[in-house]
Amino acid sequence: MAETAPPYLDPHPDVILGLINRVVSVRWPEDPDELNAYFRTIDCARGPMFERQDDMSDSSRGSLLMPGVLMEGGSWATLAGKLHSLGFFFYPGTQGSRIVAGLAFDIVQDRLTNVYGKAADEKGHSEGNRSALWEVNETSIELYAHINLAPVLQLGLSHRDLTLLHDKLIIEKRGYLVGPPLVVQRLCDS
Repeated sequence: MAETAPPYLDPHPDVILGLINRVVSVRWPEDPDELNAYFRTIDCARGPMFERQDDMSDSSRGSLLMPGVLMEGGSWATLAGKLHSLGFFFYPGTQGSRIVAGLAFDIVQDRLTNVYGKAADEKGHSEGNRSALWEVNETSIELYAHINLAPVLQLGLSHRDLTLLHDKLIIEKRGYLVGPPLVVQRLCDS
């Protein structure tokens, strides 16, 4: 049974599900000249580029905006001009508003399960934090409820094969990978 979203959840969870559905239903761009058109297709806009010292020379990253949608932040990443990762943070709060991130996770997880089936991986983490992973077509959908310290709902959408390649190259370069637990676990399993 689908939970009804209370009015204080801004954006409404259907906005997040709509974003996920758009990403899953269109081809990931393989050329940097396609990025702006792709971002428009998923109702996002490219923000400023990020510069990191430890990025690989053929990768780029930048901020991602969803005009009219309240969120803490968004980002995108490419490898050799091919988009492989989108990240979003919704419902930022304080320790006094932990309930929002958990409730949003439950509603979005329930709706994703109704559309895409049971998550391939679900985990409960310490102090109420939770995560779930779906694999749909070439897209990995990662949902995280960060409940304590800095409550937020984190959504990661990635091109499964390109992200695994990117992360393996990072490990070869650095000797380690810092990232979401589900991503690191998939690399260890592959």
